[in-house]
Amino acid sequence: MREPKNVVIIRSDAIGDWLVTTPVVAALKQAFPALRLTMVGGSLNWKLMREHPLVDDVIVWHEHMDVAAKTRQLATYGFDLALIYHQTLAHTLACQRAGIPVRMGDSARIPSGRYLTEHTPVINADQSRHVVEANMGVLAPMGLSTLRLPMSAGINPVARENIQARLLSQGWTPQQPLVGIHLNPGGANRSWPAERMAQTMKLIHEKHTEWFFVLTGTELACGMRDQVLRIKSDSIFDLVGQTSLSELSALSSLYSLFVGVDSGPYHLAVAHGVPTVEIAPTKAVRPIRWGPWLVPNVVLRSPIRCALYCDHQRCPVDDCLNAITPESVAQAADSLLAGGGNRTYEDSKKDWFKKSQSIVLIDSGLRTQDVERARQVLSQDPDIRVVVWPFSIKQAWRLAALARRIQADDVTTWILDDPYWLPYFKAAHLYAPLKVFVPPLLVMLPSYVHATSGAWVDWLMAENSKLGQTLR
Repeated sequence: MREPKNVVIIRSDAIGDWLVTTPVVAALKQAFPALRLTMVGGSLNWKLMREHPLVDDVIVWHEHMDVAAKTRQLATYGFDLALIYHQTLAHTLACQRAGIPVRMGDSARIPSGRYLTEHTPVINADQSRHVVEANMGVLAPMGLSTLRLPMSAGINPVARENIQARLLSQGWTPQQPLVGIHLNPGGANRSWPAERMAQTMKLIHEKHTEWFFVLTGTELACGMRDQVLRIKSDSIFDLVGQTSLSELSALSSLYSLFVGVDSGPYHLAVAHGVPTVEIAPTKAVRPIRWGPWLVPNVVLRSPIRCALYCDHQRCPVDDCLNAITPESVAQAADSLLAGGGNRTYEDSKKDWFKKSQSIVLIDSGLRTQDVERARQVLSQDPDIRVVVWPFSIKQAWRLAALARRIQADDVTTWILDDPYWLPYFKAAHLYAPLKVFVPPLLVMLPSYVHATSGAWVDWLMAENSKLGQTLR
């Protein structure tokens, strides 16, 4: 394709969604230095876009704007390429009607994909790819999809000066490790209980009295903040509801460590290269897709069984939250600042993949001995959840029961012992609620049962990648 000169990127959704797109911005500017790049942002993220050093201009789309208004706005800029990452039908139509000649996005998405001009499917069935890698995959026609670039964020110098002054006034010195604690993640994830975060901070402070903690969050987190502040310490600085987005970004750049769940501020810390302890309790947010990209990290996730649809905003059950202990979080923080945790891309990907997997071994009686041997080897790794399902023709008729089990076990991979059942399990994908999970990978039990759990993980990652390449 021709070298682009005037590009627009549509990313008008959330803070984290913008930040995981910044490697795309860096790749374009690196490949085409003379390129003019305009971002389309929404009410949540446009201010961060404006501060990014590689962004030339920002267009703000508000929720009330219709397709016609968006089309008119785009048409005035003369764009020659649109990268549509917030890919609604309305956004894709606006780009088409504005006369943008090249439109790229997820061509596998229906119905908006039909209005794109390039075949660039983002295959969510490939469970070995991070969302950054999926975003970079859209650049395949330009030959840029294999670049591995970090996330990034701009810093407003006035905001940074203001934040530093406030911290110094509370007794913090630049020599002290600064630990960021964001209490509420908004609507994108569940908050870890405040009393557990308070206990974590207490455990860390007992061992590291020189560490300085900063509490952030929206005004909705005031109740959580009050519980945490029951710890009487001069090393806790309360900024809940007291920072603008620019100040939060500037503050994040000063962190020595960030602790929290997946959220906009979590991705902001990662974009500033901060070592991160991610608390990943829910099955809706998988580490392999949303893990701390290209920074030192520890991801904490407990493979518990939950039969409920993962609606993190209204879920009445706290089992997944309580499965992660304050002791494990404090230990992870201690390890990370001491040089431990995942330090390379390869180590991170393998760790995140394991912690995102829920493997079901189907035992139809054909190779029971091999199935049991595979279960024993995989079960040696506490990060991998593995169960065996005895299966027969009688159970095959109970599709509703199968769908419930898929949901309860949060199945990511089915390993079949008999190819006879392959068409049946493919059909079962269509029956189960598609919003609950990415359709599990279907693979046959290998003729040679691997001797270590690590070999199994390598094999499963390769099978996922092979599936993604086939679908693309």
